[in-house]
Amino acid sequence: MLVRLLIAKGRADLSAIAAELPQDTSVISRHLAVLHRAGLVRREKLGRHVHFELDGPALLARLKGIVDALRRAVPFCCPQGAKS
Repeated sequence: MLVRLLIAKGRADLSAIAAELPQDTSVISRHLAVLHRAGLVRREKLGRHVHFELDGPALLARLKGIVDALRRAVPFCCPQGAKS
């Protein structure tokens, strides 16, 4: 939900993000910190407010890496013709 909200809102401060979600602001702040450490979210402090936005190129690069890893793994874990 948090990533979807950042996609919809674009750049927003923590209080605007928290107002849209059911979790406490502290929980949302921790989640944003994890996304920031992972390089998926940019943050900028302006006075007392901290603004967050998705880092689109970084997110796409990370997703591409996941897809590439799955392509390499599929022949070993999911043989063709296997029924699920």
